[in-house]
Amino acid sequence: MSVILNVSGRQFEVSKEILSKSQLFNGLLTDCQIDRTITIDRSPKLFEHVLAYLVNDKYPYPRKYYSELDYYLVVYDIKKLYDPVAIEIERMNQNILHLTDQQNSMSREIYSLHRKIAMSTCEKDVSDCNKNKCGKSEYSGCKGKRSRYCD
Repeated sequence: MSVILNVSGRQFEVSKEILSKSQLFNGLLTDCQIDRTITIDRSPKLFEHVLAYLVNDKYPYPRKYYSELDYYLVVYDIKKLYDPVAIEIERMNQNILHLTDQQNSMSREIYSLHRKIAMSTCEKDVSDCNKNKCGKSEYSGCKGKRSRYCD
């Protein structure tokens, strides 16, 4: 059996089974004799969200309207309600992690290329270096040969 809810002039026909998920309606249906219509002075637009949540608790109920769930005495977990700000923050954090991974990968690649260039410089003939002005090799892989410090 269904009940007609008149929410500020807008009518919703809802089954008693769905309404019983709200402690407010459950109390009204068990304690009062309902002739078929219940009139409520609340926002019909917000009631659409409440009704959708009563039908399916996976509905992305907007967290900013949680007070409507409180009014209708609907049990909910506020952490599971839809919060576009929290979702955007999570999306941005994921982007930051992705960009950090890319940056680390590029840094490793640059370091690898830098090492390859240094190693190819080390393979030049040491006799081309002015040994009095030449500094120590900054690369341990040079094995006694001078590095780019040579003139």
